[in-house]
Amino acid sequence: NILKVVRMTNKYFADQKPWVFIKKLNSSSDEDISIENNYDQNDFIRLCQILYLTYETLRISSIFLTPIIPNSTNLLLSKLNINESNRNIDYINFDYHSFNIDNLNNLKTFFIKEKQHFKDH
Repeated sequence: NILKVVRMTNKYFADQKPWVFIKKLNSSSDEDISIENNYDQNDFIRLCQILYLTYETLRISSIFLTPIIPNSTNLLLSKLNINESNRNIDYINFDYHSFNIDNLNNLKTFFIKEKQHFKDH
C-alpha cells in the first residue's frame, strides 16, 4: 500500500529529526543547506541519508499516485525538481534520479505555502 509507505516515511522523517542536523550545520535556519558551510561531516552524512531516503520515497510514491491525484503529485514532483519526462513507471527505482541536496531548498517555501493554502480553503 503506497499510502502506508508514505505514512511510514513521515514517521521516519519525524523520528529522525533532520532539522536538528540542519540547525547544527547552519548558523541560521534561513540559510540554504550547503556542503560549503562549516559542518561536522558525520552530521552532514546523516542528514543526507535521512533526506535522500525521504526524497526518493516521496518521488517514487508520487509517480505511483499520479494517476489518482495528478495535481498534488505533479506539484510535489516539480518541487523535487523531477523533470516531467522522468515522471513515469520507468523511473521508479531508487538511485535512478541523482539526489542533489540543493533541490531540497525549494521545499522550505513549499510546505509553508501549502499549509497556508489548506487553511484558506
